[in-house]
Amino acid sequence: MALRTTRDSYTQRALLTRLLEEPGAAEASHLIVAALVAALLWGRIPTALLVVWLSGVMAIAAVRVFVRRRAGRSRRTLARTPPILRFSIIAVALAWGLGAFAAAPFLTVSDLALLMVVFCGLSAAASSTLLGDPPAYYGYVVALLLPLGLLALHLGELRFEVFGAVVAGAGAGDDFAVRVALLRRAPGRA
Repeated sequence: MALRTTRDSYTQRALLTRLLEEPGAAEASHLIVAALVAALLWGRIPTALLVVWLSGVMAIAAVRVFVRRRAGRSRRTLARTPPILRFSIIAVALAWGLGAFAAAPFLTVSDLALLMVVFCGLSAAASSTLLGDPPAYYGYVVALLLPLGLLALHLGELRFEVFGAVVAGAGAGDDFAVRVALLRRAPGRA
């Protein structure tokens, strides 16, 4: 049992170190995806809404770089993810989710489905990036998808299509996350 505890502690520390030492690809991907979403939705939703939404995503992603680098300086003494880093991770997902919630009434079903494909990609990428911090991952997915789930409850005849897209988006990353969680808790597994 002591070997398992030591191994689990070592694995958790290695995953946390990986999260903190990441070269910024996760944050950069938010900037790239925001630019692509801007190109996709330009002229389909009010310009002011699009600019505020995606500027918010980009600003929070930039703050997340600063927070991660600052936390990375003291990584030798860290046993778990600093709450401020976890908050910044969830905040960028919330910016995506709330922006989509505000934009959805202006979108057609096909535009909304395409946006959900983007959210599936964000959710799936988060499952590998946030492997070292399951609470941050689950918070990220909930913050990303819950606003659209709530929107689905308020839509009339499109409610089931949007809800299906939200469930599919959640499933894209959660399948991987559930497998990892099971492997991490299984006795005798590396």
